[in-house]
Amino acid sequence: RSVASGEVKSIPVEKWQHWAELTAQPYDQQVDRIIALLLHNNASPQLRTSLLAAAPKQPERPGSIAAELSLRNLISLVLGSPDFQRR
Repeated sequence: RSVASGEVKSIPVEKWQHWAELTAQPYDQQVDRIIALLLHNNASPQLRTSLLAAAPKQPERPGSIAAELSLRNLISLVLGSPDFQRR
């Protein structure tokens, strides 16, 4: 959570090479791309379902602060997931 939220200054997630690409995508595409990037497509169906269920109630405008916060939350969920821990 700390890395994804930007609290760890030595690991600025917004400088990640995929950040700009991800912030321009809708949530469902972000889910699939994050699974590909962080889990090398080795995610359980339950994780994907859970991530999709965590989508914002209303679609966020790409590039908005709300969309950035949503992406940070998504990354946090994946990094804290059992699927990531088993890697």
